[in-house]
Amino acid sequence: MLSRVAEALFWVGRYVERAEDTARLLDVHFHEVLEDPGVDEAHACAVLLSVMGVPADTAGKHRDSSAVLELLGYAEGSSSSIVGALAAAWQNARSAREALSADIWECLNSTHTLCKPGWPPPATSVRRRSSLTSASARRTLPATSRRA
Repeated sequence: MLSRVAEALFWVGRYVERAEDTARLLDVHFHEVLEDPGVDEAHACAVLLSVMGVPADTAGKHRDSSAVLELLGYAEGSSSSIVGALAAAWQNARSAREALSADIWECLNSTHTLCKPGWPPPATSVRRRSSLTSASARRTLPATSRRA
């Protein structure tokens, strides 16, 4: 029982971290494409998808930034996408609900409710939500278990 809860909590943290990191990468990608007119958008998209470990055949179908956003931001079936990672975090949190504080559960649950195509810009929203979850987790830990 304890190992199941510990594993679920590990994956909650890992999936939230993955969503935040993906949001940061997308944020940098969009700033690069928008601010530098000399950037080849198709090449920048191919590089980002390669970094994210997307198979070449799938990457070949996503050659512009909006397609990359759809794949890495909103693809519900992929735990590599922001929405997919947050859904996986929520599923793991549900299985360990009794071990989560009310603040962490509320943050994950409300984020899961918001995760729909057309959701506000992923980078900003995800980083804000990830910070809320991390801050709640730090406040929940006993002082003796915190490490500087």
